[in-house]
Amino acid sequence: MAWRPDGREVWFTAAGGNDLKSLYAATLDGRERLVTSVLGQVDLQDISRDGRVLVSQHDVRSEMIARPPGASAELPLTWLGLSQVADLSPDGSRALFNEMQPGGATDQFIYLRLTDGSPAIRLGEGHAYSLSPDGKWALASNSSGTRLMALPTGAGEARDLTRAGFNYREVGSWFPDSRHVLFSAIQNQDPLRLFVQDIRGGEPRAVGPLDATYAGVSPDGERMFAGRSDGPALIYPLGGGDATPCKGLETAESPIAWTLDGRSLICRRASGLASDVFIIEIATGRRTPLWRLATDDRAGATPLTAIVVTPDGKSYAFSYWRNISDLYLIDGLK
Repeated sequence: MAWRPDGREVWFTAAGGNDLKSLYAATLDGRERLVTSVLGQVDLQDISRDGRVLVSQHDVRSEMIARPPGASAELPLTWLGLSQVADLSPDGSRALFNEMQPGGATDQFIYLRLTDGSPAIRLGEGHAYSLSPDGKWALASNSSGTRLMALPTGAGEARDLTRAGFNYREVGSWFPDSRHVLFSAIQNQDPLRLFVQDIRGGEPRAVGPLDATYAGVSPDGERMFAGRSDGPALIYPLGGGDATPCKGLETAESPIAWTLDGRSLICRRASGLASDVFIIEIATGRRTPLWRLATDDRAGATPLTAIVVTPDGKSYAFSYWRNISDLYLIDGLK
């Protein structure tokens, strides 16, 4: 906020609903008016004594990068400027991603795109989690978390997996049979749990620990890794029984996928703006480096927000935010 030079108004930038920020003025008795709207989103920085207005204009993007199968270099896959990768098909040929809307809108759109850079195909609205191993379905919830859906990636009708009393959260994964899903949800007022559900019908079954913020099903469908950001992941048998650790996995490291043989986990560790991706053998803790991922252009970039890797470790995709600002001096505003 800043005072107009004569002290009669306070000027500020704000947005209502899904609008972009504009410059407003308010008198001390509460009367408000729009001073000006400009292209893009602006923040008021200051007003000089002679009435010139200093604003910053932000170009905020969520960018998506992928290494397709067999490629020797990465390929930019950002679609409309706010793309967050959710999953890759097992062969790395297709990327599932969420496209957010500008201006802070809560709704977002779900897209599927070939990693060769072909145009994206819109699947629906909501938040995508993962692709089924057979490539026919995308697991997703609506933006408010009140519905869980299996969206077809081709012809067909969506399947509504919603059950009464469930609020769906950030974890969603498929079993190798492409018929069962693993997801996190709050049921009624209970703590956050992981559940297994058959997409053909039936009720969810609670599995694993409380409050898990990430999880993934093994290639044989018998186990899952699950954990929270404040501790290392454990391996849980889905048929019941005690959890076991992944030897050598540290608190700052988290699994993002299983290897094809189910004996190792593909993990990530953040290091500044970059993330190291490696394979760790569950029984022995033996490590094999895979990739060090980061954007080449670091101007305005954040640490990586999402990383997905194929089970063979040969293809990957990641997303990050970029915020570039310009300063403008505006004359003549009243």
